Amino acid sequence: MKFLYLNLMSVHQNLKRIREQKKLSQQYLANRLHITQTAYSLIESGKTKIDVDRIRQLAGILDTPFADLMTDDEANSKVVSHPQTNNADNNALIEVLKNELAIKNEQINMLHKLLERKL
Repeated sequence: MKFLYLNLMSVHQNLKRIREQKKLSQQYLANRLHITQTAYSLIESGKTKIDVDRIRQLAGILDTPFADLMTDDEANSKVVSHPQTNNADNNALIEVLKNELAIKNEQINMLHKLLERKL
């Protein structure tokens, strides 16, 4: 897989918001990621770049859809349009979301097949 790094303003803000909503500590997430609390704090503060695989991992730990971490809350848009992003960032995000959709569709198809076998 191509190793994409995203430097999107909303990702770290969403991580913090969702973590706080779920009443989880930074230490808990750091432990689940096998990193220090300080390292996690740098991710959440936006001082450390975060790759797509790490965002997927965090979405799983937080039991939240990947797209929710990538969504710009202020604009309610899946494609982030902050001044810090450019077309390449947006195109990378679109590709990531397309891949996520394809994975979900595969999972749905597998579940349909399982249901058909049981019926």
